[in-house]
Amino acid sequence: MELCKDVVEWALPLGHEKDLIEFVKNNTPEHMDTFLDIGANVGTWTLHLGDKFRQIFAFEPFHEARKVLHENLILNHMANVEVFSCAISDYCGDAILQYYKTGGHSTLLSEHPIRNEVGEYVGNISVSTATINTIFNPYQMKIDMIKIDTEGSEPEIIRGGLEIIRKHNPRLIIEIHDIKHIDIIKNLLPEITFTEYKWCNQTYLLKLDN
Repeated sequence: MELCKDVVEWALPLGHEKDLIEFVKNNTPEHMDTFLDIGANVGTWTLHLGDKFRQIFAFEPFHEARKVLHENLILNHMANVEVFSCAISDYCGDAILQYYKTGGHSTLLSEHPIRNEVGEYVGNISVSTATINTIFNPYQMKIDMIKIDTEGSEPEIIRGGLEIIRKHNPRLIIEIHDIKHIDIIKNLLPEITFTEYKWCNQTYLLKLDN
């Protein structure tokens, strides 16, 4: 795998996320159809899982991260990835994205849920929002996996994608940034038995079957 020179500053996976990506990849069959990488950042998950899927839709509203993502896709000759600049939420419209000096922590929340860990506040930008249901209901592709890491707005994304999630029964990888969100997400999807993956202070909700 090749990475553009800017990636060093964006903390490609070490520790928990490196181990988790390897675990997920080892438990993902070959020749899957569609992967939604929501909160794609510089392409960490997309780059590692790209050869498992026919197509990937990567969503990254922060322009600096998205620029690096595009460069990484070019360097690795990944033609099966389409990148979107909108933020995924539970409504279609506009929102304010807050971003911080430490890369990879932009959020739609007015205050980051782990504010003391994300570095100096830099500023905000206006971004468009859409829902999973709105984007993918018109299409017939099979959505086999959804990864959500959006620095605190995970419940809203689930809420705006319930129809698609229930229709396609995809594998799910959801990073938790606020411990209260675990019960919120489980209540939104009571039919799913999630596995909780923990590493130090990081928690993910996983569903790794279809």
